[in-house]
Amino acid sequence: MRITVTVSANDHQIPDGIVMTEEALEELTEDVAFRLAEQLSMQFSGHEVEVEVGDRSGVRVEADDMRAEHSDVDDLEDLEGDIEEQVMSLLERTWENTDWGQFSDQV
Repeated sequence: MRITVTVSANDHQIPDGIVMTEEALEELTEDVAFRLAEQLSMQFSGHEVEVEVGDRSGVRVEADDMRAEHSDVDDLEDLEGDIEEQVMSLLERTWENTDWGQFSDQV
């Protein structure tokens, strides 16, 4: 199975009182991507996981290698959809646990 995740700060509102340069926002996004990749590699050990920074957050799951276990196409699509939901939920929790102030420019 292959899981590809794109992480973007564009989908999030910078908290009130936090001022960030474009460079700081990039660092923050890379930190979130790194932490997410660590979590996903543990949760989906043995599967290919790729986390990248992009313009818009998203998840793509390709479970073609699991077709033998899930011969019904609908089952396979359900499995991919369930994993996509799990990963997006984990991504949201990772953002929620991010200390934006650590990366902000002090005013």
